[in-house]
Amino acid sequence: MKHTKNILKSLLITVMALSISCKSNENPNTGAKEEEKTFASYAGTWYGDMRGSGEEPLITINSDGSFKILGGDINIPSSNITKNSDKSYTASVENGTITFDFSSDTQATVDFGKGGELLTITKK
Repeated sequence: MKHTKNILKSLLITVMALSISCKSNENPNTGAKEEEKTFASYAGTWYGDMRGSGEEPLITINSDGSFKILGGDINIPSSNITKNSDKSYTASVENGTITFDFSSDTQATVDFGKGGELLTITKK
């Protein structure tokens, strides 16, 4: 009888530990599972005012994680993009780097790595 109680106690502790570890990827406030963000999560056309003449389409992020700089017709493959965090990514390009810092799914800043100002972009 005592041996059975010990087995049941061990089994209960194991089940409790597993249930706690399985919930580690849920939002503690809502219980909803949170997906890991990737650069492809921000897919779409992003607009910005690069020349001071109003917003225009600047960058298209593709669902495969690559992106294209519009106007210059420059394609950057996903293999050139490094994840810094869920909201920050750095792309290696021919003459340096481009860093994207996303503040939301529709707002970001881009640093073209040339000592210039950050460019604010918006997904539309």
